[in-house]
Amino acid sequence: VFWIVQEEAHILNIAVRPELRGKGIGKKLLEFSLGVMEEAGVVEVLLEVRRSNEAATRMYEDFGFEEIFTRKDYYGDEDAVVMRLEFEEGLI
Repeated sequence: VFWIVQEEAHILNIAVRPELRGKGIGKKLLEFSLGVMEEAGVVEVLLEVRRSNEAATRMYEDFGFEEIFTRKDYYGDEDAVVMRLEFEEGLI
């Protein structure tokens, strides 16, 4: 789930059923979503991820996302890491 406003996109949720994780499904969903965003003229993508979600953070980093700041207690009981990806020509 994501939204696009002009040249900015925000990823709200990428979810894979627990029993299907580790099969590259999340990576495919992210790759598809970034392709749609790029075609729409997006230049910057933002997202929040739970501090404890190391697998998701690693996946985002593999795609070039960088941590830009932390939102304290964003999930009530846990901080969120805010990450950003800036599109470059031919990224996807």
